[in-house]
Amino acid sequence: MTFSFTVPQAVAASAALVLTGFSAQAQTVQIGVGIDPTFVAFFVAEENGLFEQHGIDVDLVTFGPGGAMVDGMMAGQAHMTASTETTHLVRMPHSDIRPLGLVGESGDNLKLVADGDLSEPGEIRKLGVVPGGVFEYLTDISIDKLGIDRSTLELVRAGPPELPALLARGDIEAFWLFEPFPTRVVAEQQGQIFAHSKDVGYTYAFWVSASGPWLEANRDSAHRVMAALADACAVVTSQPEVAAEAVQKQVKIPVDQTLDFLRETECIVRDFTDEDLAAYDSIATFLTDRGFVKEQIDFRPAMQVGFLSE
Repeated sequence: MTFSFTVPQAVAASAALVLTGFSAQAQTVQIGVGIDPTFVAFFVAEENGLFEQHGIDVDLVTFGPGGAMVDGMMAGQAHMTASTETTHLVRMPHSDIRPLGLVGESGDNLKLVADGDLSEPGEIRKLGVVPGGVFEYLTDISIDKLGIDRSTLELVRAGPPELPALLARGDIEAFWLFEPFPTRVVAEQQGQIFAHSKDVGYTYAFWVSASGPWLEANRDSAHRVMAALADACAVVTSQPEVAAEAVQKQVKIPVDQTLDFLRETECIVRDFTDEDLAAYDSIATFLTDRGFVKEQIDFRPAMQVGFLSE
């Protein structure tokens, strides 16, 4: 998954210089992608010739985990990319990023997994948190909704790979994380699932975005990419095995793991709604209030609401 918020200073400093170098006559659209099933629509479109069917030449540029693909677009290494709303929001003050629409969403894939000896969430006293972003937000909104006592709660910050080991040692009693980590904890450490993110009011949104300068000169190309992704999502929904095989070919993720992911995620290309924007307002306010960004994120002017119906 892509939930990192670190913005390299060099990226922000160089973005304006490099992005303006994109030509309106560019023959190939470079799209930054990650290395996990979240990018399934892009992989299906690539493997099944859907970009070509829509008259667009695309080069998928692979970046590492976290928000690296958005950083890459900011640095001029891609014209378009995709990541979660939170990954985008924290970077938008640093660069001209134009979100075009969603290509996926899920309220099931992020789960609160806990020690099997606990009987309810209210007993949690030590909670693991992936620092600096969506899991901070998810943790914060879940504390009150799940009846966890803030006054006695200790937050232990660690990266995703470390959290299961911390749980096994008793250093924490629960944590929010994406699959396959929760399922592994249940199977290998006798853990239990206390909640899905939708249970506490959060559904993550996977945005497709473009660099502002490039979009101004290449709006038609962006439309063609989004149309190809919409067709890809239709394949993902109707033929998940085909989609899983595309992911395996592109980034070597086992088919079974992708199928598990797809059962809990909706691949859909759609526009932003008023309800979406209100939810993003809440996340932006949280990021500011907790010091992840220095000033309120004024993201709404950059949102390309209605782009998909142009």
